[in-house]
Amino acid sequence: MHDLFALHGYTSITERECGEGRVDLLIERQKNKPAIIFEFKVEKPDSKGNLDEYVEEGLKQIRDNRYTDAPGMDDAIALSVAFRKKSCSVRFL
Repeated sequence: MHDLFALHGYTSITERECGEGRVDLLIERQKNKPAIIFEFKVEKPDSKGNLDEYVEEGLKQIRDNRYTDAPGMDDAIALSVAFRKKSCSVRFL
């Protein structure tokens, strides 16, 4: 994901301190565009849960660690992305 955004001219940072934790991927604010925060979750092979539980866990982490409360993140878009093999679930905060 980092390289994908970099190829399109965005500045992206992985594992940046933000709020009270570390954001998995941060796409920095552009001229007229807000910053984008990504939190990724990968389902464990032996898990019996579903992707919705993992994506909610990511949203909870974003809220609990207050990623969007950091300076300059007041209008940031926050996404939680959960993966299982070829399946994916995404939710916005």
